[in-house]
Amino acid sequence: NHINLKLRQLLNKYDERLERIPNLGDYSCTQLRNLLENMADTNNVTTLATITNEYTSHLIQEHRDSYAKILDYHIKQFLEFTHGDLFMTEISPRLIDDYARHIRAKGASPSYESICLVPLRTIINYAIKMQMVKYEVHPFLYWKERRSDPRDIDIPVDELRKIFAYQSPFRGRRRTVDLFRLSYYLGGINLLDMLAYDYRGYQTKPMSYVRHKTRNKKSSYHTVTFTIPPEAYPLIEKYMDKTTGKLDVHYRGEYLSLLTATDRQLKDIA
Repeated sequence: NHINLKLRQLLNKYDERLERIPNLGDYSCTQLRNLLENMADTNNVTTLATITNEYTSHLIQEHRDSYAKILDYHIKQFLEFTHGDLFMTEISPRLIDDYARHIRAKGASPSYESICLVPLRTIINYAIKMQMVKYEVHPFLYWKERRSDPRDIDIPVDELRKIFAYQSPFRGRRRTVDLFRLSYYLGGINLLDMLAYDYRGYQTKPMSYVRHKTRNKKSSYHTVTFTIPPEAYPLIEKYMDKTTGKLDVHYRGEYLSLLTATDRQLKDIA
């Protein structure tokens, strides 16, 4: 009786998995067997926090720490709204609508509403993809991402010239202006990519790199290539380490500390 009970439980598990495989006729018996053996169970006791921790761990392994922190922050905001962790099966269109209304009631813009809800949608889609949860109706079926009206966020030419001409007795601010100018000359490159690049031979060959932000996304894998303009030469020469070819900005802290300091100093300069 005990063996029959275990066998029945195993067959029930395979029956449940079989129902989730579309177009059964497209697979051979061997392929179906492999699918049934390797598919994850639809787990009604899987919680949002558990899925989030798993997904952000994958992101950190891919060196996408910043994105992992953003997801983790917004999921925690949602869990504050729900007064604690909840099962994935408890997330419904009604709950998503209530949360969106809660955000709008606090005076949030359409863009900020999207910023709060898109990470939650990402985690739910990941759980569905990994077959950790199954929904009859997707929780985000009725939520429509809202967009704010376009804003003019370009820096006027006269203000850009003021930044380039800015002088300061503080070395940190002088370094920040130099990094801002170099980023401008290098097509708006971000700080991480700018510091990681090997500039040796920069006057004779194009600059070519893959952005750290997208290098782990196969669908958007894209190499950026362009000729470095002469205006950037003095700045590269000023900071380039002749041995490694990388920029040495004379900052001994960690990268995130440099990023924070640069951001703060840019605001002070503004």
